[in-house]
Amino acid sequence: MHVPVMLGECLEYLAIRPDGIFLDATAGLGGHSGAIAARLTSGFVITNDRDAESLEMARRNTAEHADRIRYHHGSFGELRQALTASGVEQVDGLLADLGVSRYQLTEPERGFSFMAEGPLDMRMDRSQGAAAEELVNFTSEKELADLIYQFGEERRSRKIARAIVRARPISTTGRLARVIEEAVPRTNKLHPATQTFMALRMAVNDEPGELEFAGYNVTSGYLANPDADASAFTADGWYRTGDLGMVSEGGRALTYAGRLADTLRLRGYLVSPAEIEDLILLHGSVTDVQVVGVPRPETGEDRAVAFVRHDNPPADLERVIRDHCRSQAASWKVPDVVIALTEFPMTPGANGDKVMKTRLREMAIEYLKRAGT
Repeated sequence: MHVPVMLGECLEYLAIRPDGIFLDATAGLGGHSGAIAARLTSGFVITNDRDAESLEMARRNTAEHADRIRYHHGSFGELRQALTASGVEQVDGLLADLGVSRYQLTEPERGFSFMAEGPLDMRMDRSQGAAAEELVNFTSEKELADLIYQFGEERRSRKIARAIVRARPISTTGRLARVIEEAVPRTNKLHPATQTFMALRMAVNDEPGELEFAGYNVTSGYLANPDADASAFTADGWYRTGDLGMVSEGGRALTYAGRLADTLRLRGYLVSPAEIEDLILLHGSVTDVQVVGVPRPETGEDRAVAFVRHDNPPADLERVIRDHCRSQAASWKVPDVVIALTEFPMTPGANGDKVMKTRLREMAIEYLKRAGT
């Protein structure tokens, strides 16, 4: 199971107590929930996810700690019901890891990505609501243009909406991506369908409405409170949520949509390691990725070193991965170095992920020294 990128820091900030009660609002594949449960004795963690399929995988992945986990299928707007079902009114800590999971992004049948042909679905909960196919084929041109502009910040939304309406019916991710690319050809390294796909996903799942329960909105990948000041951030760069009415006095709530202290400075841009990791995983040739940053002595900017797990890496793997990233994203998300490993240096114990990251960073520094860069 993939180790969450910032697992150690999340656990440290939540200040896990063995008898505490915690809420993982976005279970994903169970990485956070399992790690929290492993530190509990008489306490328990409520593991929630809107995606029933992800929740089932989380259940399997955390089976060894199942006696300390209460699983709940529901959206952000139903978190209160998750607490009620577990017989509590408040928790000692809340964690929400926003965004699409790697499972959702890399599974073609879920329809979140145009990297592989799949049905136009995009629902995080496939038992509810209309799929993206319905939105694409039955929304008026004006409404479609408006939502692409508002949710995707796509300036060419009207041209895209017009092309979509003329090409109807559209039932697959690949077909939609091609229609968009023909209407608005590439002007940079970013695929022209990227922002439209993001907008459709947000609309299909009513993501702004789901987040409204906490009085926040999402801006540029970080959870932002319009009325927040510098006190909304912890000393080391975490964004701190409000108490949401569900966290006990002295407890901690953390919405994980990026961490400033961990962000890499690449070619003049701030980039989360997870963004590069997700991009590489889309290629499908590797089983896991960990990205670390190594500062350049002369400028202080980082070099992104991507460690990829591959059973039988081809000689040109680095070129393949870099070309893939370059074709799908802006140049600042392309790793500077790609190093293939058959196994990652995993270490058991509470700080295993931290130890692994430290070891990978040491390996990256040594590699760059030998390469003379």
